[in-house]
Amino acid sequence: RAMSKRKEKASKDRKEHAKSKYKRRASNNVLPGLHGVLVTSTGDREARAIKDVFWLLREFGKTTEASVAENHEVEETKRVPEAAKPKSVEEELEQELAQLKGKKSAEAGEKGAGLHFDRYTTGSKGVNFIATKSLDPISCVTKIFEDVEQTKKPKSRFVVRLVPVMVTCNANLHDILVATKKILKDNLLNPTVPKSTFAIQFKCRNNSNLSRTEVIQEVARVACDNERHSVDLDNAEFNITIEVLTTVCAMTVLQNYQRFCKYSLAQMNSKHDTTGKRDAGSSPVKVAAKPGVAAAEIKAEAEAGDAAGDAASEDEHEEDEEEE
Repeated sequence: RAMSKRKEKASKDRKEHAKSKYKRRASNNVLPGLHGVLVTSTGDREARAIKDVFWLLREFGKTTEASVAENHEVEETKRVPEAAKPKSVEEELEQELAQLKGKKSAEAGEKGAGLHFDRYTTGSKGVNFIATKSLDPISCVTKIFEDVEQTKKPKSRFVVRLVPVMVTCNANLHDILVATKKILKDNLLNPTVPKSTFAIQFKCRNNSNLSRTEVIQEVARVACDNERHSVDLDNAEFNITIEVLTTVCAMTVLQNYQRFCKYSLAQMNSKHDTTGKRDAGSSPVKVAAKPGVAAAEIKAEAEAGDAAGDAASEDEHEEDEEEE
């Protein structure tokens, strides 16, 4: 009887531990309304990849913060001649506080401090999302890839892809179209932007509710802007990236997509071996258009490390949380 009671207690403890672990993991899932970086890595090197990305974002993000602080100081110096009138004590205090804030932000930029990142899980093995609150992910990631291009030195052995994300939304067609208009308002939907080319990159993980064809057609309807823009699969000026992560969709508009090897650090490291070659499974797929809608085309991506992207490993997630 004592043995059976101990076994029952152990079984209950295991169930409670599994429930608490599931709740803890679910509470850290990626949410709508975020911007940041989508990181893919090999399944057994997930924690190391995240550490490398944190270091890269701090290292290359501090230059962005420093430039913002410099611009703030320039604006303040421009305002000084205008404020030649006698000031009250409150106005002088506000000016001194503003100058101190500018100095602190500049010092934080030099040290890489002041940058806060939050890691979110996506429900897929080897795929994580890092939210950047005070940092522009596109400019920071662009600097990382430009540095790899110039120095020819790899930045990480464990990161496969590093994709900046402008916005996350719920994985349904209505919210995706709202997010599409939001990310395109400064480029393809801007009347001052001349006629351009675009391509749609679509990837879906752990979601069977969305129709790939329908999403592509509706996003293309918005991007074409009354057929002012056209599709170019090989050398598009703008690449609309749609990454469906279970119940959340990460979206962005990227330039230099082919130049940076689909924002793959692994491929950038071996670019001399893959230049001019098309990966298996990357042939363009044409989707029949609805009446009045331009045909949308998409290139299916072949990523290293994404083959095992649909299965989540509880042990590895536990190790990752401990290492963090």
